[in-house]
Amino acid sequence: MKYAKMLGLAVVAAMALMAFAGAGTASAVLCKANQKPCEAKNQYPVHSTIKAHSASAVLTGSLEVTCESDVTMLEEKIEGGKLIGKITALTWSNCKGGCSSATTNSPLPTFEDEAVGGGNGRAFIFNTSVTLKGCFFFFTCVAKATKAELSLTGGTIGGTASATASNVKTEVSGEGCGTAGTWNAKYTINEVNGSKTGSIFLE
Repeated sequence: MKYAKMLGLAVVAAMALMAFAGAGTASAVLCKANQKPCEAKNQYPVHSTIKAHSASAVLTGSLEVTCESDVTMLEEKIEGGKLIGKITALTWSNCKGGCSSATTNSPLPTFEDEAVGGGNGRAFIFNTSVTLKGCFFFFTCVAKATKAELSLTGGTIGGTASATASNVKTEVSGEGCGTAGTWNAKYTINEVNGSKTGSIFLE
């Protein structure tokens, strides 16, 4: 009887451990509706392309530059409960202030997305490097962010769906450029897999 009781407790403990492990490794998905779990019919495919635009991406510090920015992100796989992918394009235009132009250096950054609840999430962008030219008319500067965290807000495409960088720390190098700065930008998600309508959430 004692042995049976111990065996029963062991089974219960094993089941609890399996349930906990399963909850901890739940996979994030891109969803067309704000629902958890996201129904299969509302899930975007794993290999989804997301485009976003920022009207004002600002680098501040000893050097202050404001540019428009466009980014294209490709979700490639789900791993460890996160969406993993790469940035296939990160461009800058209409730069004003301390520098006249900006170009993202190769290799382009990679990223991880994870859900935080309520259809929202956060993205970690790794190893971004941008060359700034025409700084103080003559000089070239380089701004780098090893790991940038952006908050993701679910909502309508071209409307409330967005990714926001708030005071992301950057390393800056180059003559007269200073050594550090912060990057702030709000990107509005304006296209998902070629569609400019609908909604997107991270569940």
